[in-house]
This record gives sequence, structure tokens and C-alpha cells, in this order.
Amino acid sequence: MEERGIQSFLNIDESAIFFEMANDTTLDIQGKSVTGIFSTGANKQRCTLLMSIITNDQTSTFAPPVIILKNTSASTDGRVFSPPENPKGEFKELIKQIRALTNQKDLLILENKSGWNNSFLMKEHIIPFLASSIDSRSRESMLLFLDNCRCHTEESVYTRLSEEFNVLYFPPDCTALLQPVDVAVAKSLKASIKKKFLNHVTKNFQEIVTPKGRRKKTFKNPSKYEVIEWVMEGYKTLKKETIRSGFVEAGLTGDQKEERRNYLLEKKNQKVLYRQ
Repeated sequence: MEERGIQSFLNIDESAIFFEMANDTTLDIQGKSVTGIFSTGANKQRCTLLMSIITNDQTSTFAPPVIILKNTSASTDGRVFSPPENPKGEFKELIKQIRALTNQKDLLILENKSGWNNSFLMKEHIIPFLASSIDSRSRESMLLFLDNCRCHTEESVYTRLSEEFNVLYFPPDCTALLQPVDVAVAKSLKASIKKKFLNHVTKNFQEIVTPKGRRKKTFKNPSKYEVIEWVMEGYKTLKKETIRSGFVEAGLTGDQKEERRNYLLEKKNQKVLYRQ
């Protein structure tokens, strides 16, 4: 890698963020002898989060995230989502904060009919956004790792990517082992988002009695703005060590055999201690 002038590594990957995060426990009123499985009804609502992480010999960090919202009234290709300029209601201050992040290019929010990434969004919005967040000198010595998702591998997308980055695709069916985002970062970020979701559930859960005398659990589903806030707060909790460990465990940081061996040994020791 050094012979080719590569000094840093970038990995980008998409992950679905559901508005109702799966949980190992349920929720009910304290003191009840029987409880059922509780659902908010938002288990099919989701957005797509595109994460970008960077590492080199000195440090590890992340590029600004991209969030793709599902909007059935939007086009199939997609467009930029702009929070209201003059928001009203209970999310007024939160919307102002999110709009400030988008104006500062610390966050890109897109929307389309499916809520998934596609080649149009990659070419027209995501690649230019990522390129603008990383200076051109750094990009010249940076290697971008990608999986074989169709929206990454289409010829027009590859051409646009190659204009900004040195590009290398993972072999098919290997991302769970080789992709740093999958190996370490996504799990940590989703754990943070899940914690925010559970706090939201606890604060907004109640049981009411219907006019027919039946008891009913009610819950206010999280808004898209709250989910965006959870994602951004989750990003703030990402540690450099977590990002670095993803590249190390995947074996993608150049001449780091000793570093990888030490990392895996430490991980094995942690498992042994946990079992004891």
C-alpha cells in the first residue's frame, strides 16, 4: 500500500435504522402478574444510515453521516430533504438544530420512495458530499473500500467514485468479515441508538382504560427528527478505538499483523474472563 502512496483507508456502508429497535425485554405497568409483548407499531418504519469511517497511522475518525428517509410522495430516484425554515410545534428547537447541521454540512439528509440508497443518490448527492468533507490532498492518498451493493458497483457510480477516490471493492459475500463498519462500528452505533429508543419508550409509555373498560397500552412513536437526533448523538459516542478496531479485525490497515494479533488475543482474553 505504501508503495502506491496509500496512507489512509475509508470504508462506507449502509445500515437500516428502524424507528422501533428490537429489544430483549418487554414493557408493562409495575406490579402486574401477567404481561404481553409490547410493540409501538413502528417496527416497519425505518431510514437508511450511510456511515463513513477513516483510519491512518495517526488517528481514526468518521466523515459526516448521510441519512435517507422514506417518503412515498418523493420520487423513486430521490432528493435532498430540507427541514422547515420556520418550524412550529414540539420539535421546533430540534428541527432548528438539525437544519443547522445540514447547513454546516455536518449531516446530509436525503429522501426517496423506498428509503434505500440507489445509484442516483450516490452520483448526485452522496459522492459529492463525501468528497467535500475530505480535503483533496487526503483523498489522493486514501483507499476507499466498498461492498458489492448494486448502487456502489454500477459503472456510472464507479466512474464518479474514481474521480474522487482510489476505489477497491470487497469480494462478494465477505462483508461480514472484511468490512470495518460491519465488523465493529455499526453494532456500537446501533447500541447507542437503541438505548435512546428505550428511554423514549419508558418516558412515553402509559396504560389507559377504553370506554368499554378494556385496558390498553399506548405509546407515542418517535418522529423522524428524534431518530435523526439519536443517530447524531450516537456518532458523538463513537470512540477512535472502536473505529480502528474495525479495520484491524478486518485486516485492512496495511502492515499490522502484530497489531491484529494483539487485538484478537485481547478479545479472546475478554471472552475467557466473561465466561469465568
